[in-house]
Amino acid sequence: MKNEIDLETVLRELYTVSGCRISIHDSEYAEIAAYPQEKSPFCRLIQTDPNAYLACLRADAEALSRVRASEEPYIYRCRFGLYEAVAPLYHSGVLTGYLMMGQIADRAPHAREDIFRRALEKRGSGTWTEEELRRAVWELLETDSERFRSFVGIMTICAEYITLSGRMNLPVRELAYMIRVHLNQNYNRRITLNELCRSFRCSKSTLMNTFRAAYGVTIGKYLTDVRIGHARRMLTDTDCSVREIAQECGFSDQGYFTKVFSASTGFSPTEFRRKMLEPIEP
Repeated sequence: MKNEIDLETVLRELYTVSGCRISIHDSEYAEIAAYPQEKSPFCRLIQTDPNAYLACLRADAEALSRVRASEEPYIYRCRFGLYEAVAPLYHSGVLTGYLMMGQIADRAPHAREDIFRRALEKRGSGTWTEEELRRAVWELLETDSERFRSFVGIMTICAEYITLSGRMNLPVRELAYMIRVHLNQNYNRRITLNELCRSFRCSKSTLMNTFRAAYGVTIGKYLTDVRIGHARRMLTDTDCSVREIAQECGFSDQGYFTKVFSASTGFSPTEFRRKMLEPIEP
């Protein structure tokens, strides 16, 4: 029988119980995991306005900063009146991240009208209509303050489980190795640092420093070397065009591939293929 629950299951089950979106943030406040992945329709609509999006980020950062200082869970309302809560996550006694839940409306009379009014008052350059806003507001899940506090109590227990089980931190050697495996297996598609941070639930600094300490190169350099290695093999062993090889090896376009390949090998892809296929003189 499986004794440990994986992190995705913790988030999913907590969402099932509460109806609130659950997210994990690293020590630098960046979101690295969430269930469900998308925010509520209301939040997605509001955040089409860049100023509103930045305001929401600042509000979350202020809440996370408060939890960092108090080391206690914190319940608050966002600038539009939605319930939010944050609990700290630790590894070996060190604060390593936060568990956040929220995007849920108050069940009190006129609460939705108040959310609607606040959104209209704070409207900036968002392109949404009042009808779209009203629909998004009325799609919000709702609860009362007492029930939300119960949800936060469950969230706090989950945060303690994540802390005690060490889910927020892979051992350094294992983390570096798993990043390397991921790069080797996914070299042929677009890979970003943000994606890697979400996949391995760590900050950019932890990601980059751990990998470089283990292998002596940056993640970007290692990924490029893997791609060039596969490109060299394809140029030698297949009849694929340079464009096809660039795409197959994860390069955004043929011109960029040619530039990187030439810098790495001293030859353009076409020159490299020609030289590799030249008969060996006796």
